[in-house]
Amino acid sequence: MTEAMRQILYCMHFKGQFSPAADEPRRIRVTSSAASCTVRTTVGPNGVTGSLEAAEGDLAFLEAELRLTGAHTFSGNGTITFGDQHLLKFITTYEGQLRPSAVAQTAAGTVTWSVESGEGQFAKAQGQITSNFTLSESGEVNDYHFGILFLL
Repeated sequence: MTEAMRQILYCMHFKGQFSPAADEPRRIRVTSSAASCTVRTTVGPNGVTGSLEAAEGDLAFLEAELRLTGAHTFSGNGTITFGDQHLLKFITTYEGQLRPSAVAQTAAGTVTWSVESGEGQFAKAQGQITSNFTLSESGEVNDYHFGILFLL
């Protein structure tokens, strides 16, 4: 990594809703938001514990569109707005996976997003975002992001 390049790591829990597009049932729209937070992971004699706790700061807003490409796969794209003026645009790196989970009436999925472009702080950003999420039959989204971003 060069001196002019800066790396940012972030982890956030986006909560929101999803719904199928009215004109195309294999297309899903997702809208969610996340509070600023701190992450704590502890490994001890009894195993691993983890938590995300609210922290001072602004909200982030995610909007995404997923297109189901198979029985358990999807592709998509979207944006994340951090605060008022910092925006990331992303697209799937590989097809995401979406399958029934161990929780009744809930699907679990994972996807890796590639940063395409940005605005504000992210005007020349590159990087990857991993997403592990659940979708409930009632339309609820819980989406955990871990991003590694490089600012040029």
